Amino acid sequence: MAECTLRAFTQADGDWLREWFQTDAQGLGQFLGFALENEGACIAGFNSLFSGCQQGTAQFWMIDRGADPIGFVALTDVPATLDVGRVHIYIEPAQRRYSLRAARAAQQTITELGFKRLVATQARDNKAAAALAKRVGFLPHPMVVLEKQLHPEG
Repeated sequence: MAECTLRAFTQADGDWLREWFQTDAQGLGQFLGFALENEGACIAGFNSLFSGCQQGTAQFWMIDRGADPIGFVALTDVPATLDVGRVHIYIEPAQRRYSLRAARAAQQTITELGFKRLVATQARDNKAAAALAKRVGFLPHPMVVLEKQLHPEG
């Protein structure tokens, strides 16, 4: 059975991002942290992430299972010491049965790079993502953020 591995993002992977946006905009929106109204919003979100990669505050890898991409992982909020980061993982819906393998591959690769603390992204309504983060051993986010929505009707 093919294992999950991480590799550098290439220009050709943009086609995968576009395809995944077309089939799972909600999932990509959870990954990016905001609802994606259209493809332009998706492109802007990834451009912001890739800008962080160029500035050294983020890292990004594609996740392959065998020879096929099944998702990607990002590490954000990376300080200059390169020892801690907040982990974000996206697996395309048809391949989510491999989420645990992908998360373990991400953890291994990131740890081999010298990161000592991997903080889980807060998943508001995604209990499966929270359970996966806990199972792999990602640390809970050190700050609890409370959110209140204000509605004009009440």
